[in-house]
Amino acid sequence: MSSPSMHSQVLISRTQSKLQVPPELQELVPDALGSSFEISSLSSQALGLPREQLQSFISNFKNELMFMLDNCPLSYLATADTHGETELSLMFFTFDESAQAVVFSTPKDTKWRNMLENERVSLLLHNFEGKAATQSLFQGVKPQSITLYGRAEIMEKGKAAEAGRRQHDEGHGKYGKAFQGSDKVIARVHVDRVLVVDVKGNSMRLVRKA
Repeated sequence: MSSPSMHSQVLISRTQSKLQVPPELQELVPDALGSSFEISSLSSQALGLPREQLQSFISNFKNELMFMLDNCPLSYLATADTHGETELSLMFFTFDESAQAVVFSTPKDTKWRNMLENERVSLLLHNFEGKAATQSLFQGVKPQSITLYGRAEIMEKGKAAEAGRRQHDEGHGKYGKAFQGSDKVIARVHVDRVLVVDVKGNSMRLVRKA
């Protein structure tokens, strides 16, 4: 005999060992970063949520992502070279609305060399402390982390690079001088995958539609 709570949950089936997300859940995913995304996986804990909570977890994806991009001044950038040697860096960043991409400035160091060898990077944002945590309390945003995966584009010269520098300077005020100099380059990350994990352990992976 099934319990009443089972009827308030959304069932996900497996066909040929591939996770199948029901269309009614996929339809809840809002467009973000100028593109359409779809769910590639949901954690078992998220699947155990009552239907309304699961629907909210999915449909709030864009709003909570944009909240993070607007209110997190720092991110954790992960890069790797072609041999698998990794580098983790704490980075100021800004969001370029025209390019729908994350922009940051970096010296020509290990992470820069890694991005030249291997363009795949990830950026972790969270609202557990600092400005983002304060704004979360005011705006009713739950504690969570969002990891962005994508392709890094290095821009040393040209209009796009100069625009990125100006935007970065304006976005970070007194720290602007740290982003200037001949040893600095602008990098722009084009996001194609996202991982959302809330403070209760519910998680969701999304991929940009082809």
